[in-house]
Amino acid sequence: MKKTIKQCCLASLIAMACFASAGCDDQKNSAGAMPDPAAQQENTEQQEIAKFNAYVDAANSFSYSAASDLAKHIDYMKRQKKNGDYDAYWVADDTSLKRMAEHLSEARAMKPAMADLDAPAESYGNALNAALPLVKELNDYQDSKGMLADGGQKAREKEEQYVTLMTTLAGAQQNFNTALEKRDDANLRHTFESAKKGSPDYYRSGIALYAKETMNAGETFFNAYNDEKPSKEIDNQFRQSLDKLAEMNQGCEPLKSEVNDLLGAGRSALRDAEKGSLAVNHFLKSNMSIRMRSDAVNSAYMNLINKMNRSGCEARG
Repeated sequence: MKKTIKQCCLASLIAMACFASAGCDDQKNSAGAMPDPAAQQENTEQQEIAKFNAYVDAANSFSYSAASDLAKHIDYMKRQKKNGDYDAYWVADDTSLKRMAEHLSEARAMKPAMADLDAPAESYGNALNAALPLVKELNDYQDSKGMLADGGQKAREKEEQYVTLMTTLAGAQQNFNTALEKRDDANLRHTFESAKKGSPDYYRSGIALYAKETMNAGETFFNAYNDEKPSKEIDNQFRQSLDKLAEMNQGCEPLKSEVNDLLGAGRSALRDAEKGSLAVNHFLKSNMSIRMRSDAVNSAYMNLINKMNRSGCEARG
């Protein structure tokens, strides 16, 4: 019952926009022209943005959580050890793991070097590639219903190796996600603080920044109620993050609907908290009221970020 309520801040990262003064494509000097240091610096920055976006695209296309999936798999295997029925045996999807490894390799090969992302991406890719042979073997076993032929013998024999490989993968995935989120936060803060106040970049980056702050505050808020340790301070932090997001919404018409949905979901959760209906039900042994509100906030955030990766903000006029 007391499972952590995890907000999906990293489930959909925000692709960095190109600088207004230049396109994303590499610009080459005309023959014989002297290199312009400022132009070279700008080109390097554009390349960094392109590489960061490649990492973001990889993460956004692979929402699979190795840690969560492994926990469910281990729980399943424990239950089957008692009743001996492996008919629903399952493991991670090898095709998805292979695709993620390829995307990481492609992004890491791009210039320039980005040590804070390249190193964890390499470790993540290595963990994926190390797990793939066994995962593919067990996928074939799963798809062919081999467990019905051998009574789950192979599943049991390979379990320790599978858990070891997937535990390593889960750790590598977490390290990569943490590094990517740290860079994402720095990018958003830099873009927001350097943008001209009132400009489309100002509102877009402001919405992105405060939406993430809202999700972080929301995670603390929902977990406090899930752990039955709420506080006015935590409630106020969540409320203040929503208010900051609301201020940015006035300058971005294309995203207004999605931002309003996130604001509405968060404020509804706060209202339930004030009424006392956001609580663990001990009679039913359920935290459904908390999870429903948390899921609503998560869904609204995902919709907002997906829209942001397709749309900008119109200048106020």
